[in-house]
Amino acid sequence: MRQYLCECSACKNQYTLWFDQEPFPILGDSFPRQCLNCGKATPFQRVATRKARSELRAIEEERALREAISAECRRRGFTCTFLYQSVVIQTAVAHWKFDYHVARKTLWHESTYQVNLETGIPAVRHKQFEERKISWQEVISYIDRHDQWKAKQQKKES
Repeated sequence: MRQYLCECSACKNQYTLWFDQEPFPILGDSFPRQCLNCGKATPFQRVATRKARSELRAIEEERALREAISAECRRRGFTCTFLYQSVVIQTAVAHWKFDYHVARKTLWHESTYQVNLETGIPAVRHKQFEERKISWQEVISYIDRHDQWKAKQQKKES
């Protein structure tokens, strides 16, 4: 349940309204409510409070961060999928996953091959590095270097 300061578009009176179901209105959305002053259902809008502006700024920053990660992955020939606050990067050699919000990142690595070709043992997930202070750009760069190294190894074997 959330409460927001909202304004009646007819009489311009402001009321604190409670919302118990998603989707919650964002700044700029219009929604019908019964106005206590007008006595009828009129369109309401959220008032641009500090909290509302902060929510919009957080939404925009998240969108920009996701777009930057997607653009970097496309530039390097990877595909990426976002799961809540994590990103899964798929390359020709492996799948990688890390939480892009935290300062100390743990990179999970999973081979696309179900069996390790060198040993014959089933491939498993493992941590590439744990709780290391590193930026998301450095993580993607590491993934790219790892895939280039793995491609060279595969060329040598064949």
